[in-house]
Formats: sequence, C-alpha cells, structure tokens
Amino acid sequence: MNDKTDILFSVAGLEAVRLTMESAPALQNLLGRCSEYFKETDGRRAKRNAAIRDLSDVPPGFDKANLLALGLRRPTGVLAGVFITLRNYPREKVWYLSLFLLDPAWRGRKIGRSCYFAFEDWVKSQNAEGIMLSVVAPNQRGAKFWESVGFGFPRCYPPSRFGVKRHVLIEFEKTLDREPVAEVAGAPA
Repeated sequence: MNDKTDILFSVAGLEAVRLTMESAPALQNLLGRCSEYFKETDGRRAKRNAAIRDLSDVPPGFDKANLLALGLRRPTGVLAGVFITLRNYPREKVWYLSLFLLDPAWRGRKIGRSCYFAFEDWVKSQNAEGIMLSVVAPNQRGAKFWESVGFGFPRCYPPSRFGVKRHVLIEFEKTLDREPVAEVAGAPA
C-alpha cells in the first residue's frame, strides 16, 4: 500500500499515508474491526461498500480532490486507524473531519490523542485554520474525547437518519493555534 516516501507523519509506531481506491480492501478490513462504532451510529455493521463510499463520497458540488483519506499504517502494513477529511469545507481553511477510527486493539492507551494531535499538526502545516466534526448524541465517549482535545462551540441539529437509527447530531469546531501540539504515546508491540 504506499512506500516510505509517501509517509505524511509518524506517531505512536504508526505511519500516516494517503489512501486511494486501491486501499479500499484494507480500509474495509479496518471498518469491519470497528463494528461497535457502526452498530452505535447506524444500528448495523459497516456495509460491504463502506470503504469505497468513504474514499469517494463528498457533498454535492464539492471537489473530490479535497477529500483526503489518511490511513494509520502499522509497520506490518495493516491499517490501525483512519482519518477521512474534507479540505476547505464547509469554508476556506477549515477542514471537516468526517471520520476518525482507531482499531479497538489500539485504544485505551492515549494513542488516539497522540494520533489526533499528529493529524492536527499536519493539517496546520497545510495552512488550515480550523477543524470541524460531528458526533451522534449517544456517543458520549466520542464527545468527551473531542472536548478533551480542545473542541468546543457545539451546535446541535435535529434528529436525522443514520442507517436504521435516528440521532441528534452535535457539531464541534476547533480553531487551530499556529504552534504544533506534538504529543506522543507508546504503541503496542
């Protein structure tokens, strides 16, 4: 899946690389390992074509070139996490983080925080001034995580359908400081 020259940043024993359509099987495998997330949000496991959708789905009229999928690759080449983001959405110099997933085997050791802060530093290096994201209301753990890494200004939207469930959507935003965060944690063997 990519070589050493394609590494965007490294953190906690993981290498961030751009994902392409050729990466869809590896991404689908990761989505399958994160089934509890999809059961909570959509009421079912990730669909068979979820990876293809994540690698290509953008809002109407939005340039697909601004959809970036960054895989967090283990030294073995297996994906341990993913960031799916829209550059310059919903406005110039703001990036919308539509998905951040970490393999359950890598959770609970503050690795998610380290990965997020490395992503944030990389986004800053791309001249972004802010990041926005959404959390479904039942995902209190997710909301607390995003608040703990500096997100605020929540806005709530009326219930919408997500798979077979309906949820209130909570939108968070973070204005980016120009100084890098660079927090690093150890990785599992």
